[in-house]
Amino acid sequence: MGKNKSNKRPSLLDGDWFTHGCQLALEQVFRRFDKDRDGALSVEELQAFARACNGGESFDDDEIDQIKKFFETDQRQNLTRKGFLQMYHVSCVALGTPVILCLPLADNPTSNLSSGDRRRHVAAPATRGQT
Repeated sequence: MGKNKSNKRPSLLDGDWFTHGCQLALEQVFRRFDKDRDGALSVEELQAFARACNGGESFDDDEIDQIKKFFETDQRQNLTRKGFLQMYHVSCVALGTPVILCLPLADNPTSNLSSGDRRRHVAAPATRGQT
């Protein structure tokens, strides 16, 4: 007998936090954009992330200020890994369900995707049109 297939999207949250698999995927995304490998995203690195997730659009100054104000940053006001996860978590909770994006990982040497599958779905912050 075949397995019961469901069209239901798997949850990225397990209780009050991300599932283990989701957190690992988000940490991989964070590492991809942390170009200098200092454990935090500078404004330049954060903008590269925004452009990849928002159809080429960067965060505006107000969005950057809000990110720095509400999520964990280091002494240089760069978004830490924990702050990056907090940003996603707020998005997931605020929307009730995360926005799903397909981020290309072809240029990521740590990606274990086969050559035929160069994209992976991950949750992304919804910054446009959200209040």
